Amino acid sequence: MKVSHQWLQPRYHLYYENPQTLDIIKYEKLVFSCLFYQPEKWIEFRSAICAYLTKRKSPMSLIKTLSALFINKPYLIPGISKLMPKGCRIRSIKGNTFVFFPGVSNPSVLLKVSNVYIINIF
Repeated sequence: MKVSHQWLQPRYHLYYENPQTLDIIKYEKLVFSCLFYQPEKWIEFRSAICAYLTKRKSPMSLIKTLSALFINKPYLIPGISKLMPKGCRIRSIKGNTFVFFPGVSNPSVLLKVSNVYIINIF
């Protein structure tokens, strides 16, 4: 199966407007290697990231996509966490996935979707 980069072509002009786009390209191969056996999930993940970066989707919709990917698959987290928007962090602790979004001064659980916790921090 070939990796297609065509989905990135129209976004080249956004590089200077949104440096996070570069992160998607930089770590694409790393994350793709994690999801290679499930290409449909890889496409779903890329779509969710692009929608989030272009402000067409909320962080919560991105988290719902991530939750579907991370259930019982903590080994995917190191690769995918590099693709998260700046300031966001993902950790797996005892089978639960914790997603840290920047926002408030004290950490708090905002939402739990399946085994994924969305937490505002710093």
